[in-house]
Amino acid sequence: MHINKPKIIIITTVIIIGLILTVIMAGLFKQKSDNIKANSKVTTIVFAHYELQDSASFGNKTNAIKELIKKFEKIHPNIKVKEEILPNHSDIQHQYYVINLEGNTPNIDVLSMDVIWIKEFAKAGWILDLDKYIDRKDFQDFITPLFAGPITYNSKIYAFPWVLTSGALFYRKDLLDKYGFRSPQSFEELVKQSQYILEKENNPDLYGYLWQGNEQEGMVCNVLEYLYSLNGAILDGDKVVIDSPQNKKALAFLQSLFKSGVSPDTVKTSNLIINRRLFLQGHGIFMRDWSTSYKQITGKDSPLYGKAGMANMPHFEGYQSSPILGGHQLGINKSSKHPKEAYEFIKFITSPESQKFLAMNSLFLPSRHSVYKDEKLVKVYPFLKTYYEEIIPTIKSRPLDPYYVMFSSALQSEFSAIIVGRQSIDKSLKIAKDQIEFIIDISKEKNSRILTKCSNHDKKEKKE
Repeated sequence: MHINKPKIIIITTVIIIGLILTVIMAGLFKQKSDNIKANSKVTTIVFAHYELQDSASFGNKTNAIKELIKKFEKIHPNIKVKEEILPNHSDIQHQYYVINLEGNTPNIDVLSMDVIWIKEFAKAGWILDLDKYIDRKDFQDFITPLFAGPITYNSKIYAFPWVLTSGALFYRKDLLDKYGFRSPQSFEELVKQSQYILEKENNPDLYGYLWQGNEQEGMVCNVLEYLYSLNGAILDGDKVVIDSPQNKKALAFLQSLFKSGVSPDTVKTSNLIINRRLFLQGHGIFMRDWSTSYKQITGKDSPLYGKAGMANMPHFEGYQSSPILGGHQLGINKSSKHPKEAYEFIKFITSPESQKFLAMNSLFLPSRHSVYKDEKLVKVYPFLKTYYEEIIPTIKSRPLDPYYVMFSSALQSEFSAIIVGRQSIDKSLKIAKDQIEFIIDISKEKNSRILTKCSNHDKKEKKE
């Protein structure tokens, strides 16, 4: 068949145009596909935290943290949160963070930090200054008078308040009612009530007052509550005042608890877990614990439901209660590759809505004013109103110093020596004072060398 030349040209042109359109369309589809892939790229951030005990242990099957992570990921489909659950032991958590942060590893994005670590990590340059991220108006909802000291360093904010807890006194309400007592306001009352009830009950398996005497940070918190209640202190500015008359008097009182039989000798080496188990089994009249344990000890699923109560820590007569601030706050690893995503997660999990959810479904006390004023929450947990209005204003911090963890090591050793009777109060406090003064002197020398080095570097740059 004969095809004329014009037709061949038309057919060829159509084929060429078709090929060109195919290439163009393929390019457009590829570009669109690439855009979809780019838009759907998922960023994974790692949230390191201790296992915040939820109410699953007490009949509630909600895992509060996991539920909140699911909700966050639904709101932010391009961000996935991976949990790095740490052992529920402060010293082990601290060691884990130091090893990872000191190596500038980006494998952690969001850190749940004990209040005593924030200044240390900020000074070391391991966590981000969060000032540029903070919504100042929203931040005012946090109980800032309580957290301002622990979460700041050089007037900059390095962590968001999250879990609030403080020292608290748990007591056997049924036994106190039986003998016409109210919860003791003073330590002197606690001693008298313990001795009276122990004598009347005549039960060799019943102890008067359980508290944490084992050589670790928790014991230091226990001891500081006695020292602070007599207006004692560890530091007065840069001056170490641990050997003050007030501190000696408070420590002598602790020793007297064993001599009077109010506290059993087992307390000298006991920890929270041991004490809590004994108390829940009905073997204690009083126990010092953290306020976040209130559901576990007084709640409906507790063996002491209806028989136990919780109150502020007692004080010495003529003085005020001084429960120690505890809890974990949230910061961002300076080596994180995803600081914006990490901040979005912190903003979400510290929000009023998330804190209400945690308060309902876990052993969690909020760090926001608005949550304590939530009528639905307070109706379920009426104690929150008392805690907010009466206990929170009395809470005190441990020494606010980047080197506190080193101070604590000296305090643990020497306080333990006093508690077990290995050394006299005077000798132990002198050793602790010498050690803390040495730490402060070394830190000043180190800072001085760093400043001199920086100054010399600046001068060299100017010459060049």
